[in-house]
Amino acid sequence: MNKADLDFFSTMGGEIKEAQLDEQTISALEINQPDILDQLEGQASERVQQEQVEVASEKGDVQLQIPKGLFKNSEVHPLRLAAVLKFKYNDEWVGWLPETLWESIRKDIGSISEVNQNKVQALATALSTDSPWLDWTTFENCGRAFNNTIPIFGQIQPLSSGETAFTIQTLKKLHNFPFSQEVLGYIASVCLYNGIIFAPTKWFGKIQWMLDAQNKDKSLKPKVEKAWKTVEKQDLTQVEFNDVKPVDVHITKLWAIKQYLGDKDSQLKEA
Repeated sequence: MNKADLDFFSTMGGEIKEAQLDEQTISALEINQPDILDQLEGQASERVQQEQVEVASEKGDVQLQIPKGLFKNSEVHPLRLAAVLKFKYNDEWVGWLPETLWESIRKDIGSISEVNQNKVQALATALSTDSPWLDWTTFENCGRAFNNTIPIFGQIQPLSSGETAFTIQTLKKLHNFPFSQEVLGYIASVCLYNGIIFAPTKWFGKIQWMLDAQNKDKSLKPKVEKAWKTVEKQDLTQVEFNDVKPVDVHITKLWAIKQYLGDKDSQLKEA
């Protein structure tokens, strides 16, 4: 692997249609040294001992240590899979037929679960097209895969508010395309269905106006927004909320989303 190949992990800019990951992905993966990739997936906590396996780069001149069974672990973060595939196969894997890709992964890396097959296909879709940003059904199917479930094509499988926020987060780290009004409408409908009346832009994008249009209690949203901005950086784990107070109820919903995203973020750092 030459220096240009290794520079992927520090200069992954470019158009999504060229199957490039951008710098946000690398930041999320905490890769600081392209020559050794900080031994991606090998930075396990000293408290946890896990068997490692080595994966050779496309040309066989660089070795990457990853946990054994990484592609079999259905809870793995999709960006971890994307980084290993990029390391092993450069950009070519995005255009491979599924059967070719599964055979290559099993031969070169190890077993891959059905859940992770769907994650990889969702990643390939997002890296080769802008459909997840434009079409709500593709957004939902990618979201199902990213959140460790198997999408059933042709069947509506609504995401939860936390799953929707994670799907948005993951897609933004692949590329920062704007979402169409169709997809924003889907995101807003998820929030409305789950009783979210204040949707932080950093999680859900610019959908607040859609929620406001459906909110019958116009005085409640500003109260929830003010309360959330006060407590969002605090540890609310031990706080007892009053489930008869509307503001408390809504803060609890937002806190649950934050916890879900935090759990997902930790999967990028743990073995």
